[in-house]
Amino acid sequence: MGLLDRAGAIESCRVTAGNSADTARRILQEFACKPEFLDYPAGVFQAFCEAAGIVKGALLFPDSARGEYSPWIVRKLDQTSTRRLRIPFDYPPLARAPHDDMVIHLSTEEISPMLSTREAGLKNSPVLIRTGAADNPAALILALESDFSPASRQNITGVCRILEENFIEGIQKNRSIFAGTAPAEENTSIAEWLDATDTIPGVAAILDTSDALSALKETVPGLDTYRVQQDVVNMLRRLTGRMGRFLNLKDGRVLICFPEARLPDQSLYLHQLTGTFTDSVRQLNRAPVFHADFLKWPDEKETLKHSLSGCLTV
Repeated sequence: MGLLDRAGAIESCRVTAGNSADTARRILQEFACKPEFLDYPAGVFQAFCEAAGIVKGALLFPDSARGEYSPWIVRKLDQTSTRRLRIPFDYPPLARAPHDDMVIHLSTEEISPMLSTREAGLKNSPVLIRTGAADNPAALILALESDFSPASRQNITGVCRILEENFIEGIQKNRSIFAGTAPAEENTSIAEWLDATDTIPGVAAILDTSDALSALKETVPGLDTYRVQQDVVNMLRRLTGRMGRFLNLKDGRVLICFPEARLPDQSLYLHQLTGTFTDSVRQLNRAPVFHADFLKWPDEKETLKHSLSGCLTV
């Protein structure tokens, strides 16, 4: 390479680096979501979509119990692809990529088994963006259709690196808040759980979270129902804390047994819960409605069992 060519290449790198920083700075300045918000990951995904021109893709979080990454939010993916899209922890492209490679190009053969037949007909080379530690990414971003090309790769990768540096702590904090592991007692049968609670008089509340999930999905299109429902349940579990015993019924409802002194006003509790939930999302289109049945415990234990008989064997 001659001196003029070398100088031109150096100048090109400088321009690319400058463009990357300017683009990242603009995206970060417009970013208004905090890690404490349940929908923080949606904001992060939107930022990466803007940076990389992602038209079709997904943000995936790890599921340690299943040893895979699964979608938290998708963009323009059909339901079959959303259901099939599961990237195992030992996914070969993740293992083969150098540790300092944030952007991993995939072959069609490597990703098409996880997609519907329609989505598998990709228009350009799919790309996987990993955030956090290379051997244990905090999140993966799959770009099935994007602006990634040989000409733009360096600039887009530069923007993504800057975004990752600014977002990684927020992602980790958000997941520590909303993706906590359920207590071991929730693996017991409901009959055992109820028996263990039998000696504590108070109020049993069957709380329906389905409208809260609907309000979220109306506000943030593309949310995966299962993953976000888990986040909603974990948020309610955290809010309940030591106020009462908490059980995820895994059908969109939760059961909470409160000592009577902790729940003197049931209407006020639901009002406060609605306010707290609304405040935990950056901007909801509408406030959710938490429907609940309150039963005297353990006096109405049989009535409670009847209410739960449709979803679990007690």
